[in-house]
Amino acid sequence: MPCLTWDDSFALKIETIDEQHKGLFDLVNRLFYSMQAAASDKKIRQVLAELIRYTMTHFAAEEAAMEAYGYPGLNEHRQEHEKLTAQVLEFIERYHTGHAKISSSLLDFLQNWLTGHILGSDHDFAQFLFSRGFA
Repeated sequence: MPCLTWDDSFALKIETIDEQHKGLFDLVNRLFYSMQAAASDKKIRQVLAELIRYTMTHFAAEEAAMEAYGYPGLNEHRQEHEKLTAQVLEFIERYHTGHAKISSSLLDFLQNWLTGHILGSDHDFAQFLFSRGFA
């Protein structure tokens, strides 16, 4: 059973962002499955690297859309992105130096952050876009 399951409650009705969010769900699930299978350190490092690359690309795309549409919550949203990125990069550094292990607490953190962010801040942005006639 996956760590994260996509359903319509997460859909922003913005195709590119929804597809990116599904990609993030997939990567968190791959990390979960890697942990469950006691995957090699090399495999876990690959998944973590892909997760951080994909996350940064997704955040940049969201922020570019927010800037293009004049979203007034851009700075706060960007700060949320920066905080998560810093936390994940710090964990990866600790993992690479042997000071952290992939655990259920990391997966719980990623799951809670991602779902909370989509259902909160990202939904607020989507509502803003639709109020401005985005279709």
